[in-house]
Amino acid sequence: PEPGGMMAAIAGLSMLLIPTLGKVGTFIADRLRAQEPAHTLEEDFSDLEGHVIIAGFGRVGHAVARILAAEEADVVALERSAVNVSRARNAGWRAYLGDAARQEILHSAGADGARLFVVTVDDVSAAEGMVRAFHKLRPEVPIIARARDHEHAQRLIDAGAKEVIPDAVESGLQMAGRTLHEFGYNDETIRDRLAAERDEEYHRIGT
Repeated sequence: PEPGGMMAAIAGLSMLLIPTLGKVGTFIADRLRAQEPAHTLEEDFSDLEGHVIIAGFGRVGHAVARILAAEEADVVALERSAVNVSRARNAGWRAYLGDAARQEILHSAGADGARLFVVTVDDVSAAEGMVRAFHKLRPEVPIIARARDHEHAQRLIDAGAKEVIPDAVESGLQMAGRTLHEFGYNDETIRDRLAAERDEEYHRIGT
C-alpha cells in the first residue's frame, strides 16, 4: 500500500505540473524567438573586408574560430541559438543571432567583402540552405561546410560548397588512428596511413 500510495501521489503531481511546465516552455521559446532580428544584425558589417563568416557557433564553430583568431583573422559568427550567442559574447566573440540562410543577414554580416564562408551546423537542410544562399551572393568565394555523411556532402557540393568535411569520415579516421596506436604503430606510419585514406574518401565525394 505504501509504494502504491507514493506512486499515485507522484502521478498526480506530474499531471498537475505538466500544464504549468508547458506554459513556461512556451514563454521561454517565445522570448528566444523574439530576440532574433527580423532582417539585419544588431551591428552592420557590410563594409568589412577580408573576414571569415562562420555559420553556426556551437562546438565545431567555436573550434574553427579559435584557430582563425590565433592567426589574427577577423571572424563574424552567425548563430540561430540565443543561448550559444550569449555564451560566445561572454567569451569575447563577435557573434550574432541570425539565420545564415537569409541573404539580408549575410549582407549585414559583410558577405560582400568576406574572404571565406564556413558552415559548421549539423542540421542537414539548414546547412544546405546556408551554402546555397551565400553561393548565390558570392559564387567566387570559397565555402567550406560540415557534412553529416557522403550523401550530405554531395548535396552541399551541388549547392555551391568548395570543400566539405564529412563527420562520419573524420570520426572513422580518428578512431582508426587510435586503434593503430594501440596496436603499436608509430605516429608517422599512422599519419601516412590516415592521410592516404582521407584522400581516397574525399576523392569519392569529389572534394
